Amino acid sequence: MLTMLPTSLAVAADESGGNLRAAAVAAAACLLGLAGGLLIAWRVGGAARRDARLITHLAAVATAAIADRRGQAMWASAQFRHRFAIGDENFITGLERTLATDAAARERFAALRRAAASGATARELFTSRRSDGTAETLAVSVGPIADMAGCSTWQIEDVTTARQFAEDSRTGTGDSLEFLEHAPIGLYSVDGEGRFLSVNQTLAMWLGVTAAELTAGKLRLHQIIAGEPPKDALPYDPFGGQTGDYVGEVRMKSRTGRVFDAFVSQVVLREGGTVRARAVVRDLTPERELAAALLRSERSFRRFFEEAPVGIALIDDRFHVIEANQAFQRMTKLARAAGEGDSFVELLRPEERSETAALLARMMRENLPPAVLEVRFQRDGRETTASLYASRVDPGMGGGLVLHMLDTTEQRRLESQFAQSQKMQAIGQLAGGIAHDFNNLLTAMIGFCDLLLLRHRPGDQSFPDIMQIKQNANRAASLVRQLLAFSRQQTLQPKVLDVTDSLSELTHLLRRLIGENI
Repeated sequence: MLTMLPTSLAVAADESGGNLRAAAVAAAACLLGLAGGLLIAWRVGGAARRDARLITHLAAVATAAIADRRGQAMWASAQFRHRFAIGDENFITGLERTLATDAAARERFAALRRAAASGATARELFTSRRSDGTAETLAVSVGPIADMAGCSTWQIEDVTTARQFAEDSRTGTGDSLEFLEHAPIGLYSVDGEGRFLSVNQTLAMWLGVTAAELTAGKLRLHQIIAGEPPKDALPYDPFGGQTGDYVGEVRMKSRTGRVFDAFVSQVVLREGGTVRARAVVRDLTPERELAAALLRSERSFRRFFEEAPVGIALIDDRFHVIEANQAFQRMTKLARAAGEGDSFVELLRPEERSETAALLARMMRENLPPAVLEVRFQRDGRETTASLYASRVDPGMGGGLVLHMLDTTEQRRLESQFAQSQKMQAIGQLAGGIAHDFNNLLTAMIGFCDLLLLRHRPGDQSFPDIMQIKQNANRAASLVRQLLAFSRQQTLQPKVLDVTDSLSELTHLLRRLIGENI
């Protein structure tokens, strides 16, 4: 059997003693990404001494090699060859020269050689120097290979960090312990009765107490849980109804009355009749507040987006409508259920589609400044006119265009009415000017008729004709006065009006303006 001994984390825990804040060491190891124990057993057939599977596995180990009974290297990983440039000398002798730099180290290395020669497993620690001059601690493990008599595996592992954690836990000093005490997560360890054995400063601060108060037995695990614990909850069980490892959310309470949601990942260790639980606690308040703020922001944005009086839409590079608010849907008669994904260009009047599509495509391609277009939509026999403001979306955010549309249908109608009123005003001014000149001509005609009547008395043959000319001239003068009143812009004053007399005077004008059915 090829046996690889446990990795650095297990070494540190073993050497630090059974009661050296193992919970803190384990949590720190998880935070720093240290590996767990590794136990690998491999059978090698007697007919395949260089089994390819064995070599493939060992090649993945950081620093490993295989030596024969004479101490010569049969194989070494790339990491091993890079770390230990032994050359052509005896493999084990060269490794001893590199690692065993004093009498004590040579004695430990001799123990490794004896274990390799006898087919046993062994593991020793050595102090070495890195290329930058800093010290490192290396764990050297040896083990036999089944069906390969005299051959052994040599694995070298850097355990500097793990030993530093163990030392910091034992002495209560060092950056590692300081990091654990003030880590952004809470750490605690309790016994089978729920009494706190160790607590870091972060969790104590969340609970509004000191770590010393917790470890002195003044509080137990269930006393920091908000609400009554379930009846079947064990003293070290924060959730209730469980006997193994725990992962989930609980509500914790502090001395000040603050209640907060926490995510707890707890491991239960049983050794004989002793139960210990170690846990990592994460305060969910910041992320819950962030999630709530994001939800409020999203709802606020959605409300402003949906209820905006201006049509807003997002289209992609193929002019498909990705999202549109209610005002945009009303303008274009676009139904949300069946419309999202429809082409914006297809919503326009046919004669405007090609020109608008070319301009929008150019804006996407050349990053032109925002443009303003006049577009028209024709749906259900009703035409809608809108001012379209198009701006480019950053390609890093998906690309496309943001369209803002302002319905100008009513504005265009009012503009048309205003233009018509201006035309009518111009006609009135023209009519007034013509009426003045025409009235002067009629005045002359009536005057000359009066002169003719002085020479042609009643009974004269010409008298009836002259009277007819005068009557027609007077009638024309009346029409001119009405035309002048129509064109005159003056302040009107209310007065009593005889409708019958007024209509009688307007009879000749009205007969030519209204139809026979009125």
